[in-house]
Amino acid sequence: MPRKQRFGKTKKETIKRQVASLFLWPQTYEIPILDPSLGAAKKRVGLLQAKVLRAEKLLNMDLLSTSDPYVKLSLSGERLPAKTTSIKMNNLNPEWNEEFKLTVKDPQSQVLQIHVYDWEKVGRPDKLGMQLIPLKLLVPHERKEFTMNLLKNINPNYTHDKKQIGKIMLDLTFVPFKEDYERRKAPHQSLCFGCYDGIGCKLISVHDEQFEHVPGSATGYIHL
Repeated sequence: MPRKQRFGKTKKETIKRQVASLFLWPQTYEIPILDPSLGAAKKRVGLLQAKVLRAEKLLNMDLLSTSDPYVKLSLSGERLPAKTTSIKMNNLNPEWNEEFKLTVKDPQSQVLQIHVYDWEKVGRPDKLGMQLIPLKLLVPHERKEFTMNLLKNINPNYTHDKKQIGKIMLDLTFVPFKEDYERRKAPHQSLCFGCYDGIGCKLISVHDEQFEHVPGSATGYIHL
């Protein structure tokens, strides 16, 4: 047999053995999805439903007109882009009534970060104020309304003057994921579909941390 042909046959046999080994039951492989440089990703446990209602008595940062406010919402410990409301032109008492959903990793330690800005057509926006709301203040599934004075700085060592810079009102509700809640109540169960003579198919669970988590979606990593 020619050398080239023998080499090709050996190569095919090696590939067949490797593929066959994948179907020996049970087999478990964990394939990371995220960039390893980001570290271990913590599982999402629920959604924060945030409704930005309105703001009152905001500062006027413009000389020739009135501030054009908008709000940014984000959770501490996240690298995802902040949620942003629409811009209310020339309005120091804007009303938004806009709803957003943010995925939560740890309701006991994460805080909602609220930043109010004055939109600028040219240049960077001016900061009108900010606030923090710890998620541990929320009871699951219960809506809670917050009316808070805006601060110039959220550093606890910062000395605030008595001048008010406005207020902001929000509705917040923390909704735990149903599957996470049920998983805590029931022991882990292994699934095997159609196992025949040591050969079976595999259950695949995929979760991509770059996308927003919604109820019913898979969590974790690829599990074969």
